[in-house]
Amino acid sequence: MKSRIVFTLIMSLILAALLTSCSGSMTATSWPGYSVFEDKIFLSYQTGVFAINLNNGNLVWQYPEKAESRRNYYASPQVADGQVIVGDYLNTLHSLNLENGTEKWIYDTVNGRFISGVAVVKDTILASASDNYLYAFDLSGDVRWKFQTKAANWAKPASDGVAAYLPSMDHHLYAVDLKSGAELWQTDLGGAVVGGLELNGERLYVGTLSNELLAVDKKDGKVVWRFAADGAVWAIPILKEGVLYFADTASTIYALDAEAGTVRWRISEVGGPIVGSAGMMEKGLVFPTEDGKLVAVDFNGQRLWEKQINGKLYSSPVVAEGRIITGVNDGDAVLKAFDFNGSELWSFALPK
Repeated sequence: MKSRIVFTLIMSLILAALLTSCSGSMTATSWPGYSVFEDKIFLSYQTGVFAINLNNGNLVWQYPEKAESRRNYYASPQVADGQVIVGDYLNTLHSLNLENGTEKWIYDTVNGRFISGVAVVKDTILASASDNYLYAFDLSGDVRWKFQTKAANWAKPASDGVAAYLPSMDHHLYAVDLKSGAELWQTDLGGAVVGGLELNGERLYVGTLSNELLAVDKKDGKVVWRFAADGAVWAIPILKEGVLYFADTASTIYALDAEAGTVRWRISEVGGPIVGSAGMMEKGLVFPTEDGKLVAVDFNGQRLWEKQINGKLYSSPVVAEGRIITGVNDGDAVLKAFDFNGSELWSFALPK
């Protein structure tokens, strides 16, 4: 209980700092954002973007050459068309050369800060920003359209190639025509969304800070079912073979029937609060906890192993090439790689 209270206070301060700095000059605190493409990990953290060798954790390149103390990065970089696309917390979307990290183009908003990673659909880049807009760019960085919401946008958008779907801090989920940016529908979710959503078939699955996970019909935005969790649901649920796997800030892991929203199983008190999505392995899932644990469970809810890490885990683990990659806050490294038994393979600390 004490850890939950401390976590709630910490995250409330982070939320307040982020929201205040959306319109002011307060310095925000960063957490690692990362993704994997082929044999590289692309990491955004603090004042830079880094390309790291997936096999050994060695640095390949970093951007920019000289860091700006006022420019922080949260968003997971996204690779598309030979470029690494990443937004920063000042107001800029960057396109970098995949091989060497040199700048290809940038787009500056007036007030918008980029907290989540972009989504790339064919030749369209979708980027949500804190200036209440969802932006659509072409691959050269030219704006095709922008769509206004009622509050800041932290969540990563998703698309089925026809519509773009954006859950917002204004408690609403929006569907927008991908070509024109015209609104198709909006639905009040009853709570703010900071993570994103899972899109599968005709359903959208999304968690809220009001302690719920919802299933929404993507055709008209009608809520199909609601599930009451023990705590806030920050991250995107993971869907596998008709089952949704996710966790909450009350340190509970859930498996729900995706069709009906009923509980298959749940595990309580697994450690500290959980705000990241699970990483999916062949035999199960691995969840990050705020108190520095990686908790691995199989698809039936049986614990496989736990690994204590020096630091706090807020980011979602990424599983690639037999490795679990996890970002670390306040530890001796910013990235660590583990095998599927929880043995450490390598670690990466920021260059000095």
